[in-house]
Amino acid sequence: MFYETAAPVNLRKPMEKFFQSVWGQEPAVNALSRNFSRNRVASAYLFSGPEGTGKMSTALIFAKMLLCEKPGSHDCACRSCRMFAAGAHPDFMGVVPSEPKSKVSEDRLRDVIRNPAMMGKTPKGRSIKIEQIRGLISALSLKSSNGGRKVALIESAETMNRNAENALLKTLEEPAPDTVALLITSKPTGLLPTTVSRCRTVRFVPLQPQKLAVLLEKHADLPSGEALRIAILAEGRPGAALGAGMEHAREVDDEAVHILSRIAELEPEDIIQWAEKWRQRRGDLKLLLERMMEIIRSGIDATPASSSDTMKSIFKDLDGLPAGRLVDGYFALLDVIPMLEFNPNVQLFLESTVFNLQSILLKGESFVD
Repeated sequence: MFYETAAPVNLRKPMEKFFQSVWGQEPAVNALSRNFSRNRVASAYLFSGPEGTGKMSTALIFAKMLLCEKPGSHDCACRSCRMFAAGAHPDFMGVVPSEPKSKVSEDRLRDVIRNPAMMGKTPKGRSIKIEQIRGLISALSLKSSNGGRKVALIESAETMNRNAENALLKTLEEPAPDTVALLITSKPTGLLPTTVSRCRTVRFVPLQPQKLAVLLEKHADLPSGEALRIAILAEGRPGAALGAGMEHAREVDDEAVHILSRIAELEPEDIIQWAEKWRQRRGDLKLLLERMMEIIRSGIDATPASSSDTMKSIFKDLDGLPAGRLVDGYFALLDVIPMLEFNPNVQLFLESTVFNLQSILLKGESFVD
């Protein structure tokens, strides 16, 4: 499942420089660097891990390295690297989940993406069709334009329908010389075991929030408290921390802080008004309740040294409450979150949840049987 290049690679600069934009994935980066520097590149790789952990950016860097005419030169300006940067490399190809066949012509289904910058950013449909994989296989079968490798990148590989995956499996079992397939997935269990077994797996994992916070401070110019807050909200995933959805997550987190900081003074009419405002935002409620849980859990742990400024302010509001009440409040939220999806009356659900949480935290008893 690997091939060797004709001549040894002359690594003129440390391999880490290639992947300096990839945060906190040293095991993955080191594995790829060893494969490349020792000329032991596999014919297929499976980049596996949660969304936002750097799989796509790493795959694109690796693809550029594999196609480079001067391996080992970090700031290379060879013809291959210039074409790659311009989005016009004939030996790079990719596919992403497409729209239903009824919305896309068959000719379009067979198209492969040639611009690396479109990978990870192209609007995606629900699945990868067999026509797309056939188009990819056809492109891989052609002679390399530059006389080197050909690289195929499959985004959200787990969305391949069974016909598409079986077609790809034949290529993985009998790869053409000097071809490398890079499969990217956040759900490896969605792939056939035989597909996974034909690939060399490279795993990507979330960072510890404190480690991600340091990187955000350094590279995103964020204050330390806000950097840690974002790192926690992103669950240690750099892509999520820097993504467009983070501002929305911060707004929901603000609401969790707001409701808990006022829990002792909320009157019944306040809770009813709040529930009425939030009943239209059902899609945000799971995150809201999870953030309330996390704030209470941090209060239980009482570890301000590893908490954001926002958490520290909440500690003051929760200070003095018996630890047992905080634990009960935490589990009360944990118990109701699964009920949210199936509850037809969102407002009543929210009212009941907050009334119950208030009673537990302030009185040590639940009014829910």
